[in-house]
Amino acid sequence: MKTYQILLFFCLIPVFGSSQNKVDSLVNNFNERSQIPEENIHLHLNKSVYVKGEDIGYTAYVIDQRTKQPSLATTNLYVQLLNDKLEIIDEKLLLIEGGVGTHVFETDNLTIAGDYTIKAFTNWMRNFEDPLFAQEPLKILDPDVSMDSLQIQKNRKFELTVLPEGGHAVDKVFVKMGAILKDQFGNGIAASGSVIKNGEEISKFSLDENGIGSFLFLPDAMAQYQFQVELSDQNVIARGLEIDERGVAIAVTETPSKLFVNLRTNEKTLLNRKLQSYAVTISNDVEVKVFKVNINDKENLMAIGLDSLSSGINQISYFSENRKHLGDRLYFKREGLNYDKDLTISLKRDLDSLEVSSSFNADVNGFLSISALPGESMALPTGNILGKFYLEPYLKGIIQNPNQYFEKNDRTTNIALDNLLLTQGWSMHDWSDTSNRLEDFKYAWESGIAINSRVTDKKQKELLLLPGRNSKSSFINVNENEEEFFISGFLPMKNESLRISALNKKGKSIPAKIYPRFFPSVIPDLSKNSLRNFNIEADKMENVTLQAFNESETLDEVVVKADKDDKRKQRIKNRASGRVDFFDDEDRRRNFDIVQYLLTNGLKASFINGRIFIKAYSQRVQGDPIIILNGQPYFTTDVLLGFNMAMVDYIEIDTSGTKTIQGRSSSPIIRIEYDPNLVPYKDNRKSFSSFEIPLTFEMPAKFYTPTYFDYSSNFFKKLGVIDWQGKLQIENGKAEFTMPYVGQDTMWFIIEGMSDDGTLIHSVQQASVTQD
Repeated sequence: MKTYQILLFFCLIPVFGSSQNKVDSLVNNFNERSQIPEENIHLHLNKSVYVKGEDIGYTAYVIDQRTKQPSLATTNLYVQLLNDKLEIIDEKLLLIEGGVGTHVFETDNLTIAGDYTIKAFTNWMRNFEDPLFAQEPLKILDPDVSMDSLQIQKNRKFELTVLPEGGHAVDKVFVKMGAILKDQFGNGIAASGSVIKNGEEISKFSLDENGIGSFLFLPDAMAQYQFQVELSDQNVIARGLEIDERGVAIAVTETPSKLFVNLRTNEKTLLNRKLQSYAVTISNDVEVKVFKVNINDKENLMAIGLDSLSSGINQISYFSENRKHLGDRLYFKREGLNYDKDLTISLKRDLDSLEVSSSFNADVNGFLSISALPGESMALPTGNILGKFYLEPYLKGIIQNPNQYFEKNDRTTNIALDNLLLTQGWSMHDWSDTSNRLEDFKYAWESGIAINSRVTDKKQKELLLLPGRNSKSSFINVNENEEEFFISGFLPMKNESLRISALNKKGKSIPAKIYPRFFPSVIPDLSKNSLRNFNIEADKMENVTLQAFNESETLDEVVVKADKDDKRKQRIKNRASGRVDFFDDEDRRRNFDIVQYLLTNGLKASFINGRIFIKAYSQRVQGDPIIILNGQPYFTTDVLLGFNMAMVDYIEIDTSGTKTIQGRSSSPIIRIEYDPNLVPYKDNRKSFSSFEIPLTFEMPAKFYTPTYFDYSSNFFKKLGVIDWQGKLQIENGKAEFTMPYVGQDTMWFIIEGMSDDGTLIHSVQQASVTQD
C-alpha cells in the first residue's frame, strides 16, 4: 500500500479556532481516499474508420492515475468490441506487461457495418462509481455499399448550459460565467450568444469551435435572465439562473508566477458573516494543501506561488466555517508535465520498402504504438494519451479535439483550456463521500489467474507444476493437515492447460489427483451506464468509392513463411556458443525424457532420489550446469523435473565453459526454448493431470495489413492503412522499423507511447520519403 504525504499550509490566519477538528476531518478524508490505488487506461487504435476485412489494431496503456507511472502491478485487461446497441461482439483477456499490451480484433465479410466501440477495463475498476476505463469509437464500412447511402442527415439537437465559476452566483458580486453548447453526440460548434435580462439584451458572448466560452457577469437577484444562441436552423435557450442573496463566490486568476484565489461576497453577507473563518484547499491526486482565511471584506484575495502547485490538474475547493463544501474550480499547471511530443520521424526508401526511424531528444526507453496512414487519410484515430491521462479523469462529457490543448503553450490555448475546465470540470475528490474504504471494495485487484485447488488424494503431498509459456516448473508442498493449495499470478496463454504431476516415493511423476477452481473464470461485466454515446463522422467521404481487398497471395505467403523459418534457425545458430538441436514433431515424440536426451548429447546425466544430476565430461568444465528456459537462467536442475519434451522448439548445449552468465564460468549451459503449443500429441503416459483453464490470455497477434487493388485510388488514400506497429521498443531514444513502400511519398504518423519513467509520448505528424 502506498502512503502519500499530506501537506498542510496555514496562511493568512494562524489558527482556525473551534473549526480545527472539522478541517482535520477534511484532510483525513482526503488521506484515506488518496491511498486507494486507481488505474487509468488509454487505447490507441490504428485508425477510426475500417472496411470489412481489415484488422482493428489497438494498444492499451495502463497507468497508476495517482503517480502517473506505468501500472506495473496490472496484468489482466479485459477488452471488448461493442456494436451500436452496446452488445458484445468479441472480447479478450489481454496480458499487460510494464503497463502496455497490444492485440487486434479481426473483421470479415460477416461483420455488420456500423458504429462500434472498443472498451477496456480491469476488474478493480468495477469498485468505482466513475471508473477510468477506456473506450474508443470506430466505424466499419461495407465495401458493397456506396458512400452516398452512408450520408445520414443528422438532426443535431443542441443544448446550452451556462454556469458560474465555482458553482455560485451571488447578488451584486461579479462572477465569471462559463457557457457550453453541445449536440447529442457531445460535439460543439462556434457561435455567438446573448445575455437577456428582463427581456432585454444586455451583453453578448462568443463560443469557440468546440462550443465553449466565458464572460464576466454581474448578477441581480431581483432580475430574470435567459441566455440565447441563434443557429441557422434552431434557437437554443438556457433559462433561469440561481442567484444567492447572501453567499461567497470564488474567482481564480493567474499571472506568470502566482495564482490568485479571491473569495468575493456582498454587504448582506458581511453583516452576518464578517470575521467568519473559511477554508480553501488545493489538491491533486496525492496531496492537499489547506489555506485558512477570514471573510473581512467584499474581496478576500489569496496569492499562491505557482511553483508550489503540482503539474497538471489542481482542484481548488472552498468551505464555510461549519465545513460545508461550497464549490470547486479546476486549474491546470502546464509546466513540469511529463510528456514528449518533440520526436523526429525520418523515412528512407530502399526499393519496395521504407526504413522508418523515430528519435527523441533524450535517451528514453519504453514502447511506442505507431499508425502509418496515407497523407490524405480521413481515418486518423481520435484518441489522445495526453488528454486521457491529464484531462479526462477530471472532466464531464467528451473532450472535443484534445490535441489542441497540448500542441501549443500560448495565451489562446491557455484560455481555451481554462474555459474547458470552467464548463466541463467536476470534483476530482468528492469531499462529501467518506464511504469508500479500501477494505469495503468487493472486486479484487487481479494479477494473473489464481488457482484454489483441493487435493483429493491425501497421500499426494508433493506436487509439480509443469512449465507453460509464462511460467517455469515449480514444486507445491501441501502441508500434512491441509487438503488445499493456492497458486497466484498464473499467466496461461490461449490453448494452454494447467498441468500438474504428483511425485511418488521413487520421484517419478504420476497424475495429480486434484480439483482446481480458477479465478477469474469469465470476463466480468462493466456497467453499460458508464458508456458514452460516440459518433464517427462520415460526412466528408461522399467521393470515396469503397473496394474489397486482394486476397490472392496465399501460395506466396507459405513460401515466405518457410523462408523466414530457415532464416530464424540460421540466426540462432550464428549467435550460439554450442551445438543447437532443432526439434520437429518426430523429435518431440521420440525424446520423452530430458535425462536420456542429455546422456545421448554430450553430458553426464542421472536421476537419483528425486533429483537430476548433470555434469560435463570435460575435466575443465567442473561447475554445476546453468539451465536457461525461454531466456530465464536457473542455477538448479530442479526446474527440469517433469519437463515435457513434447513442447521443445530447440535445445542448445554449450560445454565449452567459455561463456559467463551472472559471473559464473566453467559450467555447462543448457538453453531450452519451448512453447506448449508445439505439443504434437496428447501425452498418453499419464505422468501428469491436465485441466482446461476457462479463461486464458490472448497469444501475441500479428497485425495483417490488407492488400489493396489500387494504391493510387481515392479509396486507399482516404481510408487505407499502410502499417501498424502495436508495441515498438524504444532503446536509448530511438525506435526503428521497416514497412512496405506503396507509392505514398507523404504519410501520416500517429505516434503514442510511454517510457519506463512514465513520460507520455504523443505526436501526430506528416513525413515525406527521401530517396536512397
